[in-house]
Order: sequence, then structure tokens, then C-alpha cells
Amino acid sequence: MEEIFYWIWLSILNFKPIEKIQLLKIFENPKEIFQLSKIDLQKYTDSEEVIEKILNIDKRKKANIIFEESNNTGTEIITYKNKNYSKQLKNIYDFPIVLYAKGNIKLLNNKSISIVGCRNCSEYGKYISRQFSYSLAKKGYCIVSGLAYRN
Repeated sequence: MEEIFYWIWLSILNFKPIEKIQLLKIFENPKEIFQLSKIDLQKYTDSEEVIEKILNIDKRKKANIIFEESNNTGTEIITYKNKNYSKQLKNIYDFPIVLYAKGNIKLLNNKSISIVGCRNCSEYGKYISRQFSYSLAKKGYCIVSGLAYRN
């Protein structure tokens, strides 16, 4: 499996991003964590909850599905160690260890704004959000999407 699979796997574990980064200070990369046995993990933590999360087979299967889908859809996986990772995002306390990107990734370091809406907005809400995002884009802002459900 490619190295990026292990990054996806670590990113979907139910830990805070800061906890994942702390793990990566102990181990060189996510693959090393993935390959640890229960006995090995017990050397680093006495938390059965942490050990179970790391060894969870469902998360490993889900990571494989996400890995395959990203390959099939042309989604780029950018780890926080990648030079293309957003410098602005990396400045927040609990930044994600992985970004899923489509489009021009060079824009990740431009001035940007995220517009968050609701799943079932009104026609007026759609109109205003389009106008607002269009105006910001014309002023040079990159409009960022969290890839939430679109209707």
C-alpha cells in the first residue's frame, strides 16, 4: 500500500488532530503506528481505549475505501508535512493532519475564506451566497469548501 493510505488511516481515527501529531513525534510516520501490535502499543500507553482505536479493523477498512475513492476521483491527499499544505491552516492549534483537495492546490496558500451554509437553504440563501462568493472571488479570495453535501 502507498504511504498515503497510512495518513488517511491515521486521519480518520477518533483522536484530536493534536493527539495524532503527538503520536507522530514518537513514531516517524503513520505506517509505523499502523504496524504496531497490541503488546507494542502497551509500551507507549496504558489506555485500552487508545489501543482499541489504533487497532480498530473497521477504520482500516474505511481507510482503504477512502484511499481507493481518492484515487478514482482524482482527489489529492495533502499531509501537514507536505510543502503544499496550507500555511495559514497549519497556524491553528488543532489543524487537520490531512487535507483532501481537488483543483488548483497552489491556491491553498492564497488568501481564502470558507462559506458555510445549511443543507436545505432557501432560493434566496443560494442567491446571496453565490453573489457573496462571486464578489469575494473577484477581490482575489479563494473560496474554500469543506465538501459538505450539496443540493
